[in-house]
Amino acid sequence: LRWPTLEALPMGVNYHDINEDFISTIRIAVTYFSRLSDEQASEALRHHIYQDDDTTRYIKENPAHNLDMRIRGEPTFGLTPYYLDTERLKTYYSKEFGPDSPAVVNVNDWGEDWFIRMDERGTPLTFIPCTTRLRPDGVSIVNTRVVDDVPARSRSTCTHHFLLPQYKSRVSVDYLRIMLPDWKRIEDRVTAILRDAEVTP
Repeated sequence: LRWPTLEALPMGVNYHDINEDFISTIRIAVTYFSRLSDEQASEALRHHIYQDDDTTRYIKENPAHNLDMRIRGEPTFGLTPYYLDTERLKTYYSKEFGPDSPAVVNVNDWGEDWFIRMDERGTPLTFIPCTTRLRPDGVSIVNTRVVDDVPARSRSTCTHHFLLPQYKSRVSVDYLRIMLPDWKRIEDRVTAILRDAEVTP
């Protein structure tokens, strides 16, 4: 789909050919949980943010991978942000790799902030990791068009995961972080596309 209309590109158009098409494109993948029960499928996003007993020590102790080691922010766009705690991560990497390691020195230049929507039981329904807020977007919106900033820099992105329990599926969507305010519109659009494609036996 192409932002902001959320309509499909015309048949035969390769979004790699034109930069504006490329940076405006929202890429979608749907995974059907054929081997999971309905209950297991409804919990499919939980492993992204909660660690279990089988998780390696590196993951369990790494502040980048644990919800309770992140900085919870005020709700934004209808999502709860959990920001990367870079100072805590520096301390962890200093212990693991030494204080002068690239992981410590460059910690503010990479990493992800998480945006999450949960139900009343604390089950994640939407999970959106995005490039850290400490980096610029790399693009701007000008008259509903996405344009690269000058001088050109890397673009900040999001990978948006959400569940469609009625199809026992997970949807993963990639787009630029500047499009995050439209996350709900994107979910609704993808859901409508799948619903409209249903075939009744």
